[in-house]
Amino acid sequence: MSHAGLSALLYTLTLLIFFKQGFIEKTTLIASVAMVLCFILLFYLAFKLGINKRFAEPTLTVPQILASAFTMLVVAYLDRSTQIVLGPFMLIAFSFGLFRLSTAVLLLLSVICLGAYFAMILLRGRHELYPLSFYADLMQWLVLMLTLPSMIAVGSHIRHLRRVLKATRYQLE
Repeated sequence: MSHAGLSALLYTLTLLIFFKQGFIEKTTLIASVAMVLCFILLFYLAFKLGINKRFAEPTLTVPQILASAFTMLVVAYLDRSTQIVLGPFMLIAFSFGLFRLSTAVLLLLSVICLGAYFAMILLRGRHELYPLSFYADLMQWLVLMLTLPSMIAVGSHIRHLRRVLKATRYQLE
């Protein structure tokens, strides 16, 4: 199983624990499991049938990150208590692209995901009677907005160091 599939299963396991502890509804758990399984099956078929080879980036890292973010955002919209795991698992999803994707692509993906997350907060906030929850959501979004680009910057720096190390190693040989 791929690292992305394993992460999806860990996310689902986390939601199962939330359900067992009474933090989320059964419908949220079922929806999340259904989305995760559908995306795993979709990517499995894409790789098995060779559809991925038709794309410039055959590892399908960008679609996998977007599928992961979409799933987490839908689940967070359905049940606010799952938002606590959104940040850490969003960082895990982006970590798969740190060494495969350019910094520009990663930053574009982060803008898309952060924008969708912000829109979800605003959409849900319109119907909220408790402004404190809305402000807590905004603070959680702010934390992700600060950490996600920081993680991308660290990944970019590591990629640069790897190139320098490779060039130095080549010169020494």
